Amino acid sequence: QQKENKPPGTAGSRDLGKVYFKAFGGPFLMAAVLKIIGDLAGLGGPLCITGILRFVSAESKESEKGIHFVSFWEFTSNGYVLAFLMLCTVLLQNICLQISYYIVIRDGIHIKAALQTMIYLKALSLPVWVLSGGHL
Repeated sequence: QQKENKPPGTAGSRDLGKVYFKAFGGPFLMAAVLKIIGDLAGLGGPLCITGILRFVSAESKESEKGIHFVSFWEFTSNGYVLAFLMLCTVLLQNICLQISYYIVIRDGIHIKAALQTMIYLKALSLPVWVLSGGHL
């Protein structure tokens, strides 16, 4: 019952963190997911380089087998396939990180503008005698 009698401008009636989370939480969550995807894609490069080095250093015994069905592991151990996979992971990493940075910077600018606007509107709504130290 006491909460209902509080004027809307009192401290405790609004929580700025909750308001910002409600307004900007979704984009920041999306940016966090994209950042995680980009960081995980960064792990693919060293794994592909290891496979490419193994492919280059291996003896060419496979060329003597003739025609046969290629298994998944044989296909992915091919150096050219690994080079293409490395290209794809580096592209995925860069795209996800750039989009993540864009979202965070854009929404940071929006949050800063919202806070400045809120402070400006609060300053405009103050009576003149408060700003002059009580003297008219």
